[in-house]
Amino acid sequence: MPELETSRPGFTRGQRWLTMANLLAGTLAVTAALVMVNYLAAGHFKRFHWNNLASFKLSPLTLRVARSLTNDVTISLFFNQANQGDVYTMACGMLTEYQNANPRHIHVVKVEEERDFGEAKALLERLHLTGSNKRNFVAFESPGQSPAIYTEMELAHLNASDMAHIRRDAFNGEIFFTSYIFNVIYPEAKRAYFLTGHGERDPGDPSGQKPSPGKDGVATLAAILKVEAGCDWGVLSLQGTNTIPADCKLLIIASPEKLRQNYSSNEIAQIQEYLLHNNGRLLALLNVDMGLNPLLKKNWGVTLDTNVVEELDPNYRIGPGAFEALFHDVPNPIVAPLLAQGLTLHMYSPHPVFNTNTSVNARPDASQIDYLAGTSPNGTDGARKGTFPLIASIQRGVINDRDGTRIVVAGDADFLDDQFIDQPPGANHFFAGQALKWLLQRPNLVLDGLGPRPIIEYMVSVTRSQMLQARWLFLAVMPGAVLFLGGLVWLRRRS
Repeated sequence: MPELETSRPGFTRGQRWLTMANLLAGTLAVTAALVMVNYLAAGHFKRFHWNNLASFKLSPLTLRVARSLTNDVTISLFFNQANQGDVYTMACGMLTEYQNANPRHIHVVKVEEERDFGEAKALLERLHLTGSNKRNFVAFESPGQSPAIYTEMELAHLNASDMAHIRRDAFNGEIFFTSYIFNVIYPEAKRAYFLTGHGERDPGDPSGQKPSPGKDGVATLAAILKVEAGCDWGVLSLQGTNTIPADCKLLIIASPEKLRQNYSSNEIAQIQEYLLHNNGRLLALLNVDMGLNPLLKKNWGVTLDTNVVEELDPNYRIGPGAFEALFHDVPNPIVAPLLAQGLTLHMYSPHPVFNTNTSVNARPDASQIDYLAGTSPNGTDGARKGTFPLIASIQRGVINDRDGTRIVVAGDADFLDDQFIDQPPGANHFFAGQALKWLLQRPNLVLDGLGPRPIIEYMVSVTRSQMLQARWLFLAVMPGAVLFLGGLVWLRRRS
């Protein structure tokens, strides 16, 4: 009877060791290849968007500007957790793209006041916003440059065509962000001057010293100019042989409550020369005209009336001579965000500002005059009743390939005085920041290709019966189908 063969193991001990060694060597080779690929990818990566209409995709112009940056720029997103809506999402996503374009010099930091208390406190101190109620903003900081602050309201354009459904329809972040980086690469010294010598309101000292107690002052306005508009400032007297410095980007006249002395003919001539031939910028806060009326009327088509305006509508009166002024619905970046929020200015015994010289608007180089704010239809100057304009902006086109002259004239200086500028709800402060930024806007001709990003809303309209069908589909049909299939599998396995 033949002997049965004994079973042999599939692998000898030597074969098993060779298999394990081969597996280990293959694993090490794959790991080494992955490490090498990741190392090379870190310096030679390629990012692309699946969707050409992506909201966060940077334009080629922005990419060139960001990649040419050699100075460090720190960007802080300071948003309360409860307010991290679509503006925060778009700002965060877009700034991430800026950081990816130049990670060596662009650093994005997210700061939440409740969570990062120490970091938030330090940021507010650096921006001189301690004690301020300003929240929900993006702050840009760079060594040797003034910081820039862009609020949630500035970053998003509000569409108020339907007052029952005010919505954000465009995001302006790329315009602001790229402009700041461009200004860091190609700095331009900006300096504003408060005119003095005729009892004008005191801005304090540029080093931070505030006016003496009891004096009319505009130190808060000067702080807004420095921190929010990123512009250094000084005081200037045009008396004697003094002239307007070549580095002057903005003149500010904050008149006293009562006239003490008008500007001389020499001072008026210097202001006229600065505005007409140097593309000057002027913020005129006038309780009294200081002798500027002939200049404003002849060259710019506006005049300050001598009568004081009162508000007869009790819904807008807030005290003796004080009332809420309403923003006008004009396409002007100064008032657009305030108008969309339904805010009103607090003004104090103002004078009306009228466009009286229609011939100015008929010339080829016509000034564009916009009434920014005024009374309700129940305003009065004692002799007439109606809507009285109180603040006007004037802009005269493009001159020598640069932005032309810009002027903001208000028939009141009290509303931006230290005593009243931060009165709730804060519209006066917000208006001041918007006006200063508009007046100081730099003509970045190289950035003309940038524009707002549309915020697209998708609305799904369903009838009541369709909503009921969808509810039954998700709550009954789909779970029921899963249970039914599971039951069939269970029965199949039992059989």
